[in-house]
Amino acid sequence: MKDGDIDYSKYNLAELREAEATIDSQSYPKNHANLLDALSKLSIDGNNIDSLPDETETEKFNWFFPDRIETPDQIRKSLYVGAAACGLIAVVTACITSYAVFREPVLGIDAWSFGDAALFAICGYGVFRGSRVAAILATVIFVLDRYFIYVDEGIFPSGISFVFFLLLVTGVRGTFAHNKSKAAN
Repeated sequence: MKDGDIDYSKYNLAELREAEATIDSQSYPKNHANLLDALSKLSIDGNNIDSLPDETETEKFNWFFPDRIETPDQIRKSLYVGAAACGLIAVVTACITSYAVFREPVLGIDAWSFGDAALFAICGYGVFRGSRVAAILATVIFVLDRYFIYVDEGIFPSGISFVFFLLLVTGVRGTFAHNKSKAAN
């Protein structure tokens, strides 16, 4: 292999950083220049996020609570996780509220809970679009809802509530990473 033969355009961010740490720039100046060019072109604007390669097999995305959210693919998946959590919370809230309003009362839930469902649906769309405000609002509302259920009904939040909390926090982290990468470009 000759200097300049490596095509870094198909590498993801983690692979590019590993190559940058290990390349001998004195012996391979063209490869080093190509590597720096690929690093500078890597961006997260909506136009080329889907054209970037997915993560390698050893870097599978931990949707539950990822260690880091850096690459465009990780950011996109984090936004999807947060939006899906909001959507699922909206659907479950609407179903339980419908049952409580039209059948029999459940935990003191009334028709105002439809507003919670709508708010979570709107926040889910905001998270999907990368809104930090929507992600934080959804997380705060979720925590406050769990708190008031505990105070009013004496029901301690379940393990599933903790799972949804982590998924919402993943969405918050994704929106911050999304906006940070947009600002860097």
